Amino acid sequence: MTDLVRPLKIENPSNGGTQTDYAPTEVSVTSDYLAAKGIGFNGDTAFLFDHVGRTLAQKEPYTTFAVTYLANGEVDYVEYFNSDTQITANRVYKTSMTYDASINPLTAVTVIYDTDGSTVLRTITETYSYTGVDITSGTVTS
Repeated sequence: MTDLVRPLKIENPSNGGTQTDYAPTEVSVTSDYLAAKGIGFNGDTAFLFDHVGRTLAQKEPYTTFAVTYLANGEVDYVEYFNSDTQITANRVYKTSMTYDASINPLTAVTVIYDTDGSTVLRTITETYSYTGVDITSGTVTS
């Protein structure tokens, strides 16, 4: 089960809030924003979301990738690794593509692996719909 926690806040209208909290109060998940430079994960400074300039940037450890092509030249899959040594033990995730008869992408399936590079932790599937050769919509499931 996922533990969802709510940090404590101090809010005051003179500092941009909408109410006055006289003591630390639980954050409301429906109305409060958290002010921070970024977000870290699992206590590891190698995995961050950071506010940089006018955008949010994702920071993760050094990553390399290898592309494998089908005989017709289309991408079969792309594997991402945490090292220059691109072996299964270093694999982080893999995205595989499928195509229709017109070589339009039908699905992109991303598999995220545990630290052994083999055990699947999550699968995310993107499915595309077309009108002619134009993508008109898509769905994402995980």
